[in-house]
Amino acid sequence: SLRAMVARRDAEALRRVAHQLRGSGGGYGFPWLTELGDLMGASTKQEAWPVVSACIDLLECFVDAAKATFG
Repeated sequence: SLRAMVARRDAEALRRVAHQLRGSGGGYGFPWLTELGDLMGASTKQEAWPVVSACIDLLECFVDAAKATFG
């Protein structure tokens, strides 16, 4: 899970996820997801783990809202 990656300080795996978020955001028309991926990637590179965790919080909120809306 993303939280486990943060706990392990697995920067390489988190950078890959951030890259996927950037691409998915652009591909599916969610520019904020691209921005979240940018922030997550930059924060991972700088080892700003609280910011990375905050990015994951926002992503989880989006997923929860999508589940509530679309089932």
